[in-house]
Amino acid sequence: KNMGALDVDFSGGEPTIRKDFPELIAYAKKRGFRAICVITNGLRMANKEYSQRLVDAGLNDVLFSLEGYNSKTHDYLTRVPGRFDKINKAIKNVKEIGVRVRINITVTKENYKDLENFAKHILKFKPEAVNFIKFNPWDIALHEARGMSPKYSEISPHIKRAIDILRPHITKITVRYIPYCFMQGYEE
Repeated sequence: KNMGALDVDFSGGEPTIRKDFPELIAYAKKRGFRAICVITNGLRMANKEYSQRLVDAGLNDVLFSLEGYNSKTHDYLTRVPGRFDKINKAIKNVKEIGVRVRINITVTKENYKDLENFAKHILKFKPEAVNFIKFNPWDIALHEARGMSPKYSEISPHIKRAIDILRPHITKITVRYIPYCFMQGYEE
C-alpha cells in the first residue's frame, strides 16, 4: 500500500485455511485497498455464514478455481471428493451476497475436451470474468506432471468454442500461456 498499490489478492495455497483470514481482510480494508480479493478453491466459502463474515470484513472480489463442469472431472483433478458441489455452493453464496465473482479454469488433458460444457455450466453464475489458464508444469513437478499438459493445437479449438459461448454474456475473458498463433481470430 505504501508503494501505491490499490488492490490486494490473497492467494496460496488456500488462504481461507488461516484462522486469522477475516482479520487479514479487515486489515486490508483498514489500509484502504480498493479491491480485496481471495483466490480460492471455495471449500470454506460453501458455508454462507463464513462467506458473509469475509464480506463483512471487507472482501469484495472472489476468484474461484473451478476445474471442470461436473464432479467427475473437478473432484478428480482436485483430488477431493465432493469438492465440485462445494465450490458451486460457494459461488452461489458469494453471488447472493453481491460480491464480484470471477472463475479460473486450469486447462489440462483431463478437461480440455469439456471446455464448451464448462462454459455452459458457469453461465448460470454470471461471473464478471473467466480465465482459461493452460497447465504448465515447471521445476520439480516437470517430470511428473508433463502428461497433464495438452498440446496448444489440441486445446485451442475447444477454448475458442467456449469463448463463443461466453462472449455474449461475459465481458472479460482471458487466455493465458497459449501463443497468439494458436488463437487466430481470438487475439483480443
